[in-house]
Amino acid sequence: MDDPLMVALRIVHIVLGMFWAGSAVFLAVILGPHHRSLGPEVQRPVMGAIAPVVGPALGIAVGH
Repeated sequence: MDDPLMVALRIVHIVLGMFWAGSAVFLAVILGPHHRSLGPEVQRPVMGAIAPVVGPALGIAVGH
């Protein structure tokens, strides 16, 4: 029988991995192409608004 701590750690590992993979797909397939089509006058404010949130969130997911 597995140790409950190891089961919990595996679940956390899987959830954070799913978050990281989903975020990467979202950024590459959905946000990236649409963001590029908006032009530089919109790109800068959008990236300025989401970068402080996306960077740490993905960093936590990768650093698990």
